[in-house]
Amino acid sequence: MPFFGNLKKRLIHHRKYETVEELRIDLFRYIEVYYNKFRKHSANNYLTPEEKDSTFKNNKAVT
Repeated sequence: MPFFGNLKKRLIHHRKYETVEELRIDLFRYIEVYYNKFRKHSANNYLTPEEKDSTFKNNKAVT
C-alpha cells in the first residue's frame, strides 16, 4: 500500500484531532517510530530497517 494510503488507514481515520499540534505529534510518531523503524521495506528484502542495520553490522564485524 502506498505511504499516504497506509498513513490514512493506520492513523488519520482512527482519531479526530482537536488541534493541528495533536495531528503533528501523531504524524511524527507514525513516521519516525513506526514507518522508519519497524515497517518492513521491499528495498531491504522485506526486513525492517533495524533488522537490516543489525545484519549489516554483524556482516561487517565478521569480515
